[in-house]
Amino acid sequence: FFSKGISPLQQVSSKEHHDICHILISLIINLPLPNSLHPTLQLLHTVCTLLDFLHLAQYPVHSMETLEQLDKALTRFHKNKDIFIDLCICDNFNFPKLHFLKCYMLAIQLFGMTDNYNMETLEWLPIDFTKDAYCTTNHQNEYNQMTLWLIQKEKIQHHDKFIKWWLSPKLLPLTRVMCLSTPYILSHEYKVTKWPSA
Repeated sequence: FFSKGISPLQQVSSKEHHDICHILISLIINLPLPNSLHPTLQLLHTVCTLLDFLHLAQYPVHSMETLEQLDKALTRFHKNKDIFIDLCICDNFNFPKLHFLKCYMLAIQLFGMTDNYNMETLEWLPIDFTKDAYCTTNHQNEYNQMTLWLIQKEKIQHHDKFIKWWLSPKLLPLTRVMCLSTPYILSHEYKVTKWPSA
């Protein structure tokens, strides 16, 4: 299957992903663990619950029942994930893709099935916003300028949405937009010159 291992794989197809899942389970069964530890059953259970989660997340259609199963699989994974720390596989679980698993249920409810989007979008979106915001600064005290630019851009988008709603033939109830506001507070002091140039 994978003569060079799975680490060099960059874009994994659905079939390759399926094959990796089969290999992982077969590798873990009766795996001799270091330091004469014997939590093989816990390791197997943890990997199986994560694979269950991944399998459920790829469903083409979801109901409330499948979303609850998705949430239960993730809860079971989080209860048993410390086995990876015990085996010195990792030091902590502070990485974005694992953190985003908590948001899958809400993301599926808001945006539809997971085949409609991927992690690349979530990884590159902050980079693009940062680049766009940085280009608008004068490269001195960038953080304040970038934050202010993003806040202003968000306000313009909200205002644009309001105007479109107001001009629509039927005034539908205005839906609340979920804002991910930054905890950074800016002081809004505006200075207007007495004699503007040009």
